[in-house]
Amino acid sequence: MKIIIGASGKLARHIVPELRKSGEEILTFDRNDTVRWLEQPEILAPSDDVVILNCAAKTNTRFCEEHRLESFSDNAGLADRVATVCQKKGYKHIYLSSEVVFGSNDFRNVPSEHCRPHPYTWYGATKHMGELVTLNAGGMVIRLPMLVNLNDQLTVLGQLYKKLKEGHEVQASTCCYSTPITYHEAAIGITDIISKRMYDHEPIIHVAGEAYMSIYDIVEGAAIRDGLNTSLIRVLQHRPEDVALLLTCGGLTSQIVCPIKSCIKAKGEIGNV
Repeated sequence: MKIIIGASGKLARHIVPELRKSGEEILTFDRNDTVRWLEQPEILAPSDDVVILNCAAKTNTRFCEEHRLESFSDNAGLADRVATVCQKKGYKHIYLSSEVVFGSNDFRNVPSEHCRPHPYTWYGATKHMGELVTLNAGGMVIRLPMLVNLNDQLTVLGQLYKKLKEGHEVQASTCCYSTPITYHEAAIGITDIISKRMYDHEPIIHVAGEAYMSIYDIVEGAAIRDGLNTSLIRVLQHRPEDVALLLTCGGLTSQIVCPIKSCIKAKGEIGNV
């Protein structure tokens, strides 16, 4: 049985159908379900077959800076409570983390699973704390790169692309780099790790795409694909006080799994995202 914590989130909504396709029995926990389980863990019997996948998180960098207690509670405090229960009950547990734990790395030294995190934002710090409590309790960490859905207007990329399609000028960052993949591609990668029971052998695994790109590159590539006016895309000039909130040099590599052949590729070749 696989139990998804934070099942109403963007990524979890892609993971659940992928796991079901692989024949897994799934229980989905929203916030209320999770609280009930943490307060009464005996509602689930001890079992070697239970895997808890913790997808719950606060992921907006600025929100985390401005609401530090709330982001700590979701990103680290909840992870600690989940890890404690799983250790007592003998459950396998996986914490979904992010490349933001590597705030100071650059593209000449793309971090692998064996690199030491150096977060410099509160978001990165709280995710790293969540990693540590998970690993200390015998759990597994899966780190993800930038996740892209240009159709989701609740994301920065989705907002930029909507404005561009409407004929408005947009500004996109050339500082924020990653090895981006779509939410669906991330779900496939996570499902593969779970199906192969890699949590029995590896404490940390990276899921990443093949191409190293900035937000500007992603928007430009999609615009070329869809025949939009690329001259409307300007380079975003960041204020000095905002630079510290950016993943200035991101990206992930893996020494354990191959990078995902993402539909997010070089300009003009970008797929449906």
